[in-house]
Amino acid sequence: MGCGSSKALETNDENKNKNIPNQIKEQEKPNEEDLKDNKDQINQNINNNIIKEKISSSNKNFQNDKQNEIEKNNQNKIGQDNQQYQEQINQFNQQMNEQFNQLNNQMKEMSKQFNEAFNQQNNAQFNQQFNQQFDPQQFMNQFSQQFNQQFDPQQFMNQFNPQQSKDFQNFLQEYQKNGQKVNINININKKPQKSDNNKKDEKNNKEDESKNKKDEKNNKKDESNNKKDEKNNKEDESKNKKNEKNNKKDESNNKKDEKNNKKDESNNKKDESNNKKDESNNKNYKKPDDGKNNKKDESNNKNDKKPDDDTIYKAIIAIKSKYPQGKKWNNSNTYEWGRDVAMGLGYSSYSGCGCFAFAMIASDAAFGNAPAYEFTDKNKIRVGDILRINNDTHFVIVLKKNGNTKYTIAEGNYNSSINWGRVIDLKETGFDYGYTRYKK
Repeated sequence: MGCGSSKALETNDENKNKNIPNQIKEQEKPNEEDLKDNKDQINQNINNNIIKEKISSSNKNFQNDKQNEIEKNNQNKIGQDNQQYQEQINQFNQQMNEQFNQLNNQMKEMSKQFNEAFNQQNNAQFNQQFNQQFDPQQFMNQFSQQFNQQFDPQQFMNQFNPQQSKDFQNFLQEYQKNGQKVNINININKKPQKSDNNKKDEKNNKEDESKNKKDEKNNKKDESNNKKDEKNNKEDESKNKKNEKNNKKDESNNKKDEKNNKKDESNNKKDESNNKKDESNNKNYKKPDDGKNNKKDESNNKNDKKPDDDTIYKAIIAIKSKYPQGKKWNNSNTYEWGRDVAMGLGYSSYSGCGCFAFAMIASDAAFGNAPAYEFTDKNKIRVGDILRINNDTHFVIVLKKNGNTKYTIAEGNYNSSINWGRVIDLKETGFDYGYTRYKK
């Protein structure tokens, strides 16, 4: 009974267990509407997550691009700032070099001047002149004052950060120590700003450069003018030397003339005494009646006849064979009129040389021993007259009259020779005075 009953229990349990899953399935079976709502909710959540991921990814990409762009712009800006600052440093270097070059040139010029002074004077005079003209302390003070007016280091360094100012200060100290250009390497992170004073200084520097160029041009002009003046001075010196030589020659000639005048005075006195003797002899002398006096009278009668121009011309031309064209004739050739001719001029004799000697010879060939007379009226000039022309420097004898002022002449000492047939115009040559053999 016991075994039978146990089997019965098992079968009942099995039946119970078989019914349990069906009950659970019945209980767990969901509602269709709920399932649909849950599915929409899940899909919506999935879509939201996808959108969030896309937004997040796009935000990251945008931020990365923006960051890269900012970094690139910053690098470009820093590069530009570095370049501008480097240009300003280079400009400052150039200004400093120009200042030192100007100082060096000034010192060289002064040294040159002092060397020239030293060559001309002794050491004591040179030292005295140097101390009077040059004061080193005053010169350095003037240079420092000019430099401080044009450049303010503190103002320049305030444009940069402390590290840059320190580097630049070290550069200035090195620059002032060596007195020459110093290579610099400064890291720049800040763009320098030009102040109004710097702009004014730049304008002033440009104006100074233009003034310096003008001064250089003016200096060159002054040098060329000085050279011209030197040439003119040398020419004047040579002219003065020539004038001195000419003056010495004139003095010697004047002395010779004085000696000749004294000789002439002594000769005149002798002639006067001889004339007095002749007069006394003539008073006591009786003319004999013979044929000689008749011949003299005949010659005097010939002289009393008025000669015509053609006769005078032929008489002068007759000596051309003896005194031909181009024959050498200068002041070494002389001639003298005797008492008969010179008495008309108030002398016992009258001598000449060069051009006057030839005119006297030609005049005697035409007029013989007829007295000579001086005249100044150019309207009374006739053939055979001797004329003084060319500002009282030359004698000629008239061969023909060609008009009121034009004459054909013969002359000696014309280019140091005898010349026949030249035509002159008294309007050009002038007329000082003349000698005629015609009776008054």
